[in-house]
Amino acid sequence: MAMVTGMDPEAVGAESEQPVDPAAPAAAALDADLLAKLVAQAVAAQSRPWRSALLTALATTILAGLIAVAAAGYTALRADITALRVEISGVETGLRSEIDDLETRLRTEIQDFRAEVNATLLDHTDGLARLEAVSQLSQPAQ
Repeated sequence: MAMVTGMDPEAVGAESEQPVDPAAPAAAALDADLLAKLVAQAVAAQSRPWRSALLTALATTILAGLIAVAAAGYTALRADITALRVEISGVETGLRSEIDDLETRLRTEIQDFRAEVNATLLDHTDGLARLEAVSQLSQPAQ
């Protein structure tokens, strides 16, 4: 114990050779308890820096790992979003092309239908005009 407390071993031996006073055992026990507590505190204080450094290194490593995982996730998410934008742009272009083609076909069909209706109406108009002419000729003059 003399080495742990930093005391001279010869001085410890000299104290133990002194006559023991029967009235002082309680004081000696308190000193031994106090000495044991001080030794335990000194040992704990010596091991704290190592433990503290280890915990600091571990916490730093975990934090760096979390940051790296978050950065990788963010990068992957940005790449996925960019790919999705390209895909949406391609779908949009395809749909616009299909809509334009459909619009052109509908315009053509409407124009053809209008021309057919106009031709039919002209035929009916001519037929009605002939019927009117025939009916006026066949009616007796009054």
